[in-house]
Amino acid sequence: MNVTGYALREALKLWELKRDALKDQVEASLYAFPGEEESVRAIVADLRDAEEATAEVQTVQAQYNASVTVFVPALERSITLTEAVKRLGGLEREERLWKWAATKASAQRVAYGTDDSVRKADEVRKQRVLSVDECVTEWVRATKATSAMRSAVAVANATARDIPVESGLLSPA
Repeated sequence: MNVTGYALREALKLWELKRDALKDQVEASLYAFPGEEESVRAIVADLRDAEEATAEVQTVQAQYNASVTVFVPALERSITLTEAVKRLGGLEREERLWKWAATKASAQRVAYGTDDSVRKADEVRKQRVLSVDECVTEWVRATKATSAMRSAVAVANATARDIPVESGLLSPA
C-alpha cells in the first residue's frame, strides 16, 4: 500500500487516542451500580488490540523512515528520515540552549542567601563568557539549522512509499 509519513503519524495518533480512551474506560468500569456493569475483560481485550496495532504502526513507520531519504543542504548529502528525525531532536535542544543563554542566563542565581557568582575568599565575580549578542547570533544560527531540518523532515514525510500494511491499520474504528 502507498503510504506517507503523515498518514502513519496520524494513524499512530488515532491508535494512541483509542488506547488512552480504553484505558480510561477500564478505570471507570471497575466500579458500577448493579445492572450497569460493563465487561472489563472485553474493554481490556480492545485495549490489547489497540496496543498491538500501535506497535504494528510503529514498526511500519520505522520501515518507512528507513526507506525515505532527503537531501539536507547543511550536510551536503542525503540522509534517511530516521536520521533526520534524530538530528532534529539535537538541533531543537541546541536551539533552546542558545535561547536560554541569550535571554535568561543573565538572571543572577541566589540560593540560601548566597551568591554563587562570587568567590568569597577574594570577592572575585564570575564574568559572562559570551555576550548576549554572541548568544543571540548562535541562537539565530541554531534556529535556522533547526528550521532547515524541520523542512527536510516535512519533505520526507510527504514522500509516498509502497510498504506492506493492512488498510485497517491506518484507520482505527
